[in-house]
Amino acid sequence: MTDDAGRIPRLKGHIVPVRTVQETNPEIEFADAYVVQIRQKCAAKVSKLIDSTYPKDPNRPFTHLRRFVKEVFLPEHLKIEINQRGTSSGSNDNENAEVPTIFALIQPPLPEISHLKALLAPFVPSSPQPSPLSATETEKETSAEPPSGQSLDKFFLTTTIPIYPPLSAAQADHWSKTLWPTGYNAAFARATIAPPPPLLSATETNIAVKAAEFLGLACRVAREAKVLKRGRGVGVVVVDPAIASLSHGSSAEQQQEEEEGGIVAVAGDARFCAPGIENPMEDNSSSSSSTGYNPNCEGGPECHAVMRVVEMIAIQRRNEGTPASEHGNLHNPALSPLESRYLYHPASTSSSSTEQQQPSSSSPSEPTDLTTTTRILPRSAGGYLCTDLDIYMTHEPCLSCSMGILLSRFRAVTFLRRGRLVTGGLASEPTSIATKAHQPTAGTRDNNYYGLFWRKELNWRAMCFEFVQDEDKEGEMHVEEGCEEPGEYHA
Repeated sequence: MTDDAGRIPRLKGHIVPVRTVQETNPEIEFADAYVVQIRQKCAAKVSKLIDSTYPKDPNRPFTHLRRFVKEVFLPEHLKIEINQRGTSSGSNDNENAEVPTIFALIQPPLPEISHLKALLAPFVPSSPQPSPLSATETEKETSAEPPSGQSLDKFFLTTTIPIYPPLSAAQADHWSKTLWPTGYNAAFARATIAPPPPLLSATETNIAVKAAEFLGLACRVAREAKVLKRGRGVGVVVVDPAIASLSHGSSAEQQQEEEEGGIVAVAGDARFCAPGIENPMEDNSSSSSSTGYNPNCEGGPECHAVMRVVEMIAIQRRNEGTPASEHGNLHNPALSPLESRYLYHPASTSSSSTEQQQPSSSSPSEPTDLTTTTRILPRSAGGYLCTDLDIYMTHEPCLSCSMGILLSRFRAVTFLRRGRLVTGGLASEPTSIATKAHQPTAGTRDNNYYGLFWRKELNWRAMCFEFVQDEDKEGEMHVEEGCEEPGEYHA
């Protein structure tokens, strides 16, 4: 799994953003709204009056909806209604056809219609045109009785509006023609729906530079876990993007130092080391059981690679400045050679070749006597959980580990597309290049694409990417050396 220079080889492929469940399965919500026909020159007064009288809901800004619309831009159903009521500018029944009018949208939360009519009565076309008034005079005028109940009603209509911004220009155009004129802003930060496009694009560009290298290392960590019979062939790598984005050096040694400089920790699966698990390899020896799930011979989520790497970082931050040799009893199970190396060695260390760290059948190593001073930002310097770190994985994490990633506040998560699992918690839609031999039965996973990385119900969100390897374009499913073949188990 290493090249002639002892470096971790790059995987061949590219990353693609994973769409959120709000994008793949949007839940369109609508609400009722009032539409009031007023004199065009009173639009500014009406806007101030409505804002001061009816406070807006800060959770629903409705910035995607036009507040004032001319008749020509109204949706067809409203044009038909105002024509039937005789208030259209082109209607022969309109006594005020020469008065330019505009239509104002009254957004939720909706006031009492009787109060709204009394408030806006002075501004509808049938009322006497008001002269410029002071604030006191305006209040007196708006508290006056409406001209007449029935004649006033014809200027007040109802319509349906979309609560959330459109996801595309086509959707905005459809709503404009059928509901109410709607604007589409591709750069709008639709935080509850999907990552803002500028942020997503910048993060994708940043991650794409070294994703192939970090995932190559994750495959090697997975191989070590399997060779040492500690767990399944699942591996993860955690990276500090601020360090990883440093420019490459010219020599092979400099490049290796910089590649490793952004890595804060690696972890392999250790479910076979869980307490009470006896002879896990014998129980899982058959090909069918190796890709299946048997709770009798596997530990729980706390032994999965994701949970283990989060625990490593937490221990490191709690024990900043203490000798690494004193941390040995804190890790259960003990760290493997690769885990110990990347957790405790300084970022600039390159004296030992990666070839010297090839997994063997020997027992996991204990950390050397080094102080924990590099790579992981200590709490005294503002380090908190896994904030602003990125995680790279050979497989799609299970539901428990997916929530662990969010609760640890990772910035972004990247996993191999060929590592998708039917028990995964991040994917939001099917793909034609998922698991080939273990494709879920019809309807099994179609109802279980959780897309936990960006859900509007959660208070923390992370950007998510899949690494699509070049071979995947032809639909071939080659398992990386040492990586667990996709199956029904949890990762």
